Amino acid sequence: MAARKGLPWTVSAGGLRVLRGTVGALVGGTFLVHYLPHTWLIDKTQQFTQAYRKGQAIPVPKTVTELVEEVMGEMGMGEEARGRVRVYTSFGYDFYHAGSSGSTHGAILGVPKSARWESLADFDPTGVVVNNEPVAWSTAGGQRLMHSLVLSKNAKKFAIARELHGIETDPILTRAFIPSLGLTTSYTLALGINRRLNLYARPRSLRVVLYGLTSLIGYVVFILGTDMMTVSSEAKGDGAAAAMGKGYAEGGVEFYQKVLGRNVALRELMGSDGEKLFTAMGNDELLVRTRHLPYTMRLDSMKKHLKKYEKEEEEGKEGEGKGSDGKEELKDGEGKEKDGEKKEEKGKEVEAAKDDDGKEGEVKGS
Repeated sequence: MAARKGLPWTVSAGGLRVLRGTVGALVGGTFLVHYLPHTWLIDKTQQFTQAYRKGQAIPVPKTVTELVEEVMGEMGMGEEARGRVRVYTSFGYDFYHAGSSGSTHGAILGVPKSARWESLADFDPTGVVVNNEPVAWSTAGGQRLMHSLVLSKNAKKFAIARELHGIETDPILTRAFIPSLGLTTSYTLALGINRRLNLYARPRSLRVVLYGLTSLIGYVVFILGTDMMTVSSEAKGDGAAAAMGKGYAEGGVEFYQKVLGRNVALRELMGSDGEKLFTAMGNDELLVRTRHLPYTMRLDSMKKHLKKYEKEEEEGKEGEGKGSDGKEELKDGEGKEKDGEKKEEKGKEVEAAKDDDGKEGEVKGS
């Protein structure tokens, strides 16, 4: 587009070329910001989410690594994929993963410190803080938080399986592309409308309004795409873990019950800040976005999986009962059949005896 007299440089041909280059750099940079932490910078991601004590990374106990290996084996993960997953102690209360087992850069599986506790007797409050303050463990909220952090073996296996499923299936490229798509959408809409309505020759205020609207549309594309993918991925991960067996479904029920209990405890311990983060039920407080699938929905899903397993077990027992009844009926039938054969043989013997008596009578008569 040729420069027009009286228009600022930003809407001239040269200015528009610079703008296109700037937008291209922003789109590319946005993609890299979301892509590199899962690939080339995955070591930095681990360092950033690593739990430390006195400046040293907290090691992963053997019991936890063995548990991860056990879950990998039950999932049927190959040796090559297993070798690409690094396990470490992650900061906070949640299990975490990044990267992909199908990538040459590998993946990381973050297991919280609480995963090493087998029972309340193993509970170690060192490093557990709320609002950067020590927790009053003697209070009702403190006791609830303590109990919520100690998980059974099945609950840990469920959480690990869920994260490993994400490592195997999460589309890293697509996740990184969605934010860039939001920027591209905003720019493309603004450029097209500017050209079609010739807004470059009109008051700047009109273009400012246009840019605000197109930016809003781009942001909607970003949050819808990101949140829908996250919710879908979480639902698939839960379902895949629960499908591994009744023990995993039981672990899923316990895990989400503990997560909800933990959030309720944090809501109480954190005061007004906690009320902004969590609902009274323990779900994340939501305003516009649905960043995660609500925990109550995930708990209900796990309960449905568990009921399905229990129903199958009941039907299996009923089938076994019917089978045993059938065997008894078959035995009774065989017994009756043998009795009938015996009676028939006795009848034949009686008839043969009568025939012999008749023949003897004829001989005597003669």
